[in-house]
Amino acid sequence: MTKRVGIPLFVAGILVVALLHGLWITRGLVVPPDIDAIRDIGFAQGFLDGNWWGDPAYGGAARYYPPLIPALEAAAIALAGIRDIPRAWVMAGPWLNLLVPLAFFPAAWRLLDEAGAALCALAVFVLAVGTLSVPWMGAGYTPWLLTPMLAQAAFLGSLWLTRGRIETLRLRNAPLLGLAYGLTLLAHPVPALLLSTMLALAILILHGRRGVPFLALAGLTEALVALPYLLPLLLLHPDGILNPEPGAWVAPLLRQGRWHLAQATVLNLPGALATIVLWRLRGAMPLSRPSVLLLAGLIGTCAAMLLRHQACTLLAEGVGPALCRLPGVPVHHFHLYLQLGWAFVLGHVLWHGAGIWARGRPERRRLLGRAIAAALLVGAAAIWLRPYDGEARARCLIAGDLPMDLALYRWVLVNTPPEATFVTAGEDDIVAGEDVSGSFAVWAAGRRFVALYPLFSNPYVSWTAHEAARKRAMLWLRGDVPACVNVGESLWAVLPAGFVVGPGRAQKRFDSGVHAVWHIARQGCEPSG
Repeated sequence: MTKRVGIPLFVAGILVVALLHGLWITRGLVVPPDIDAIRDIGFAQGFLDGNWWGDPAYGGAARYYPPLIPALEAAAIALAGIRDIPRAWVMAGPWLNLLVPLAFFPAAWRLLDEAGAALCALAVFVLAVGTLSVPWMGAGYTPWLLTPMLAQAAFLGSLWLTRGRIETLRLRNAPLLGLAYGLTLLAHPVPALLLSTMLALAILILHGRRGVPFLALAGLTEALVALPYLLPLLLLHPDGILNPEPGAWVAPLLRQGRWHLAQATVLNLPGALATIVLWRLRGAMPLSRPSVLLLAGLIGTCAAMLLRHQACTLLAEGVGPALCRLPGVPVHHFHLYLQLGWAFVLGHVLWHGAGIWARGRPERRRLLGRAIAAALLVGAAAIWLRPYDGEARARCLIAGDLPMDLALYRWVLVNTPPEATFVTAGEDDIVAGEDVSGSFAVWAAGRRFVALYPLFSNPYVSWTAHEAARKRAMLWLRGDVPACVNVGESLWAVLPAGFVVGPGRAQKRFDSGVHAVWHIARQGCEPSG
């Protein structure tokens, strides 16, 4: 079989295995299992409602989450005339996420210089790196439609462009890379940060001072492309981050404890060992200098951010270098891209290592063929048996365990205007703890909140001020106080079905059996001074 036929067949086989798993695991589901998908649906709904720049959850606040992917999703929903967005979101995931491995293979081929190494890397990327962890930690392919996962495609496409345009310093290439990086930033900030760091390292080492104008032009173009997203944040929120909780969230794998450290070590040990082998046998496993620099920038930056996190967790809160107290994005994003970097290295080392081991030994070549077939079968089985996917599907099949009240979502979407503001129950208002499914139904509908949970609240808006207003509104609803909160013409409430509202305080408009929607006229809820 020729390379012209064999390479597309191998890539297609990997993609088919991934797609079939995705279609099987999402069959019959009507709502995505992950809270981040609910957030993404809400942001897309904001675009559908004509809210181009604002945060759908808070009136007067700028949209803080990168807008490109929700905007594209909203455009697709509008063009296709989709009515049941949560179900369409689930069904589209297995197909749209094929963009990631489709972008990975050409990036790997250009970076590793050989089709065989790129095929090995693709197999590792799809069948191995993401099978033992949750999607947002493990890179690779996932059937669940999540913005950080889909943003890998933008990163990989930009990496493909970068590798082909850094050996010879031509200034006309700088705006092209800046455009790609700016679009990547509009998809997600972490891959854009990594690309910028990788480019700076490669250009400065390859070309020295002559590369500074190139970097400046690329950086300026990137900033201009990202300006529609960044400028509203700068103008409306000059004080910066006021709610650090979203950026401070730490995935369980990266939290303190020996068990978490052992898990993280196991996940990253193969890539680290492959990197050592590549360094020791660099003469027998040739890799071009630009590729080495790009991989070093990717893996080095991710490793540095993860080591910074581990070092800072050992320090007492509020103590230590200022670097530990800088707000930012959750550190798990760097673990995701570290896994992506390991896939490149593992693919390169496996390809060349197999060639070295079997060179001139026909019996070894036959054994190697069997080993490759067995490894692919194990990888295919691993993706089909991935624990997270089975657990997520099981949650979606239990109506009481859905991340949002679907009947409530549909009613709110049809019967309330986009600018409607909702007060929702907090942990201190109900016996069973946080009432997330009611709040997330409102969030998916793109409606506003008096206060959203701090972990999901706009980081540039003071959560404490919004939470104080929410608590005053809850006191009003109970009938405990004569004053509420000024939220405009009207205020809505989504409360657990058994919640007792004070006499005359609100009118019930809908009951899903789990939640009730109440409407409070402004004249019945005077502003509290």
